[in-house]
Amino acid sequence: MKPRLIFYCQHSLGMGHLVRSLALCDALTASFDVTLLNGGRWPDSFARPRDIRVVDLSPIGMAEDASIFSLDGLAIDDAMALRRAAIEANVMDRRPDAVLIELYPFGRKKFRAEIERLIDLSHSAVIASSVRDILVNNRHDQQRHDDRAAAALDERFDCVIVHTDPDFARLEESFRPSRPLATPILYSGFVTPTHGAPPAERRRGVVVSAGGGIVGRDLYEVAIAAAPTVRAATGHETTIVAGPFLPAEDFDAVCDAAQAAGVTVIRQTPNLYAMLLSASVSISQCGYNSALDLLRSGAPAIVVPFVRERETEQIDRARRLSARRFVRLIEPGSLSPDLLAAETIRLAGSPPRCGSGCLNMDGGEQSRRILAGLVEARAGAGGRVGAQ
Repeated sequence: MKPRLIFYCQHSLGMGHLVRSLALCDALTASFDVTLLNGGRWPDSFARPRDIRVVDLSPIGMAEDASIFSLDGLAIDDAMALRRAAIEANVMDRRPDAVLIELYPFGRKKFRAEIERLIDLSHSAVIASSVRDILVNNRHDQQRHDDRAAAALDERFDCVIVHTDPDFARLEESFRPSRPLATPILYSGFVTPTHGAPPAERRRGVVVSAGGGIVGRDLYEVAIAAAPTVRAATGHETTIVAGPFLPAEDFDAVCDAAQAAGVTVIRQTPNLYAMLLSASVSISQCGYNSALDLLRSGAPAIVVPFVRERETEQIDRARRLSARRFVRLIEPGSLSPDLLAAETIRLAGSPPRCGSGCLNMDGGEQSRRILAGLVEARAGAGGRVGAQ
């Protein structure tokens, strides 16, 4: 029988972490019996994977002040108690040979107690941290945070798997503990979902998106204001993919403005990548998955990264992509309908770009190889793999 792996994923703000985690789980099923502990809301447009055992923990969200709250309306202590009980029950039932934990200990500090309990109960399992290409690194106590994370890694983890091409970004650029990290840092390449073949040709149209949409309203409203100018100059219509997490009142406001401007709004799509394959221009933020969809689709792209005090990874990623001429960057503070319209018109006649060919996009498969190798090595040294 296959060794058992538990993947812990807590997504609070959008759905990027969940999308990447599902793509990783899909690749990992070739070697593992996979259980996904899902700590956030499951988007309505997401199909439940057939080959992955999904356990929905009591869902937790995060407010703008970084406080956490129950998405089921429970007292936070009650929600956390339910989560801990579910985690303990699943670890005792599955007895994992490997545990993969998304972002911790680089983030998810508020979930430390349940994550540490997961590790404690997993006994002889291989413990690995799964992180994206770029970490947030502008905390007021950044050095203390990095040192605390490094100590946790060296004490509790067998490796860190960084889901990027090291030619694009390296962990040490956004993580700088005071002493060298002893835990191995392994690069998998970027993680992308598996999609079907592209269509034969592109259709005319501008696609506007902002990931899950929870912080997309400002971008959508500027794109709506720019749409009549773009249509007059290029003939291209604009479609907004609002996202499942755009608040209802924001969605209604965007729909009202869009109707007046002749812009189409759809709530969500099961495959944004397929839409980008046939788009003349993409306008989006610059989260991990959005950036990879742009690179793989080749759509001429404008990115307006989401930035706030503790969320800087999108602007870092956007500037790196812009420096390689993969995207056109509009700094968030410069965004206006006139500027967005001008940049969209300028890109509308551009041929499809190809940015993915010079970056490693095999992150799912490489992550599988890394973890399978570690579990095999642990078994060879007297550990347990696939035991009843």
